[in-house]
Amino acid sequence: MVKKVKPLVLNYEDDIKLYAKMRGLDFLESACPFAIGATSKLYKRILNELEKEQAGVKLSFYLNFLREKEEIFRVKENREALKLNSCKICGYPTTGEICTFCRNRKLLEKRIKTRF
Repeated sequence: MVKKVKPLVLNYEDDIKLYAKMRGLDFLESACPFAIGATSKLYKRILNELEKEQAGVKLSFYLNFLREKEEIFRVKENREALKLNSCKICGYPTTGEICTFCRNRKLLEKRIKTRF
């Protein structure tokens, strides 16, 4: 798989929004419709509160995660390698038959059809 390039990963969300506005880049400001009830929203709120109290805590948390990720996600030598398939819809690599993006898109299309 090709690695993803994330040049703005160490920047804060507000700084990225400001950059996009200054460069005239279009972006969506609305929340993801699948985020309702997601625990990630709770974590984001808590990290934002910590950031208000201690500037730099979010960046520090992320940088420490990057340092520790190799240990956390280390693959044991005796474990069988993960087999990747091509998504039957878009062809992107996935461990299942259909990738998460295409599954979520189908779910969203189904919800939209039932609402209208």
